[in-house]
Parts: sequence; C-alpha cells; structure tokens
Amino acid sequence: MLMTKRKPATVGEILVEEFMQPMGLTQGALADKEVKRGEVSDGYRKVADENDLLRSKVEAFPRELASLNAKMERLAKENGLLHYNLGVIYTEKELYDEAIVEFEKALEVRPDDAYAHYNLGIIYSQYEINERKAVEHFQKYLKVAPNDKDADLARRYVFTREAYESDTQKIQS
Repeated sequence: MLMTKRKPATVGEILVEEFMQPMGLTQGALADKEVKRGEVSDGYRKVADENDLLRSKVEAFPRELASLNAKMERLAKENGLLHYNLGVIYTEKELYDEAIVEFEKALEVRPDDAYAHYNLGIIYSQYEINERKAVEHFQKYLKVAPNDKDADLARRYVFTREAYESDTQKIQS
C-alpha cells in the first residue's frame, strides 16, 4: 500500500484544498453562488408556474371560443328576430318602407327566414307594387316553406305573374 505524508483531514478541508483553492474559490464566493442558484431556481419555478397557467388557458381557449361562438349565433338569431318583429310592427302601422328595411335586415342575419320573405312578397305585391321583387321573395318563401299555410297564395301570385309575363312576351313577338 502506498503511504502518503498527508495528515488526517476533514472532508471540508479536503474540498477546500483540492477543489476550491485550485479554482480560486472561497466559501463566501460559494455562498454567493448558492444564493444566485436559489434565485435562478425560484425564477425557474415562477416561469414554470406561468407556463402551466398559460398552458391551461390555451387548453381552455377552444372551449371558451365555442361558447362565445354559440352566444354570438344566439344573439344573431335574436337580432334577426328583432328586425323581423320590427318589420311586422311597421307593416301594421302601414310604414312599408321601414318594414322593408327591417325585413331585409332580418334576412341578412337569417337568409332562409321564410316569413320575412313572405312578408316582403306581400308588401311588394300589394303596397309597394314591385312585381319582380314580390315574385323573387315569394319564390324564396316557397323554397324554404313549400307546405306552409300561406304557400298556395304565394304560388298563385308567382304563377299569375309568370303567366302574365309569358303572355306579354308572346304579344310583343
């Protein structure tokens, strides 16, 4: 066995002699580094916590977006219904221009609103006398609600107008 002339030492003394002194480190410097390591570790924990929070927000975002989308669709339908009801009120008050504006707004939100098309057909056929628009709206109404209680009236109007147009073209030819 190899004999060294080394005197007995503690682990701490060995660390100082063999590692710290050659690297130019002191116990104070190590303590400062330990403080900095603690600060970095705390900073890392904060960033990791923020990352977890952001991850949960990102995971929740599609559900929140779907919920907002459903609310938006519901509000759009309610808005369309509001415009439709205003159109009915204006029609009852014989304010046909205002009624047309409201029914058109209802159709912007709900393009397949059969009753908005029907009411526009009635207004254009009986009050504002625009036969082309009356036929257009009655046809859209019939496309959406072919079996509705007022469908026969709309069909008769469209049929009469188309027959009249056909006869007019034959006479002019």
